[in-house]
Amino acid sequence: MLRVYDLLFSGFEDYTVNERGDVGSWIRMACAKGVQEILIAFLDRASKGKLSTEALERYLPLNIFHEAIGRILRQGIERLDNVRQRCGELFTTMLYLEDPPNTIASWSVDGREFFKQLIDDVSARHWAVGSWLYPKAVRFLDVNTYRNAVLKGLLMSIGSKTSSTVRAPVL
Repeated sequence: MLRVYDLLFSGFEDYTVNERGDVGSWIRMACAKGVQEILIAFLDRASKGKLSTEALERYLPLNIFHEAIGRILRQGIERLDNVRQRCGELFTTMLYLEDPPNTIASWSVDGREFFKQLIDDVSARHWAVGSWLYPKAVRFLDVNTYRNAVLKGLLMSIGSKTSSTVRAPVL
């Protein structure tokens, strides 16, 4: 199972652009969706008692769970509006999952209540809007578990040339 995570995580680093456009963004969004589906499947089975905590730890180690959440969150902050929107929705879904039973409580988004104060499930549709997202994204740095992922996302966004960053300002 760890090999599957490695493969999906490597897709988060694909920034390929060719004659078909930003192919890497398609791959990153597909990997984010795949990771989210795996996380939800394991958590659902564990919460229904169909997967023991020991088995959950074996198939979805806690460090892998938080790395996955961080990678989805990073993509939710990066430069492309469509990637931010899709991954922001995925992150918000993970944030608002039903509370896990005490036996698997560790497998929930760290800083969950903090994030919920910043992002309500209705406003999840605004991740593509930079003026809505970036003031919140800077606050995401307060959650130590995901700080490196958030910082990478912010740096990728700031350091990337897009039509909105290369366009001359209207005076």
